Amino acid sequence: MQHIIELLIVLLGIGMAPALYYRFPKIPGNEPLSEGCGRRKISVVIPARNEEENLPLLLEDLRKQCYENLEIIVMDDGSKDKTGEISKSFGVKVITISDKPSGWLGKTWACQKGAEASEGELLLFLDADVRVKPQAVERILKTYEKKKNSDFCAALS
Repeated sequence: MQHIIELLIVLLGIGMAPALYYRFPKIPGNEPLSEGCGRRKISVVIPARNEEENLPLLLEDLRKQCYENLEIIVMDDGSKDKTGEISKSFGVKVITISDKPSGWLGKTWACQKGAEASEGELLLFLDADVRVKPQAVERILKTYEKKKNSDFCAALS
């Protein structure tokens, strides 16, 4: 009996996958930005701990973005390596976190403090180990603009 229930759960999961997949917003291609969209300042917050290997790759990717109105904030969360020094060499805002209140995890506290320190109209949180193409931020903003009245973007904003 247990095998039948497990099989039904697997089949239900397989059956629901296409429906869930099509609910995700599509990232637009090379459509022009809507009027005023390019003037929005976006704060990119990167929580980082011991990311001297990955962070230069992401910061270089962000340097190459087509969308230029970016504020980049690296939240150095108690790194023991050269994460902070590398971040400063890219000319981005670096905030070092040395302590956090009890009940907070390092990454969530870093994200919270980064959001508080940001000046942008919109926030984009990226892990230090991701790579982004030159049009990534612009395409994310286009998706936001296109879907901002949907439930998806209501949860994001």
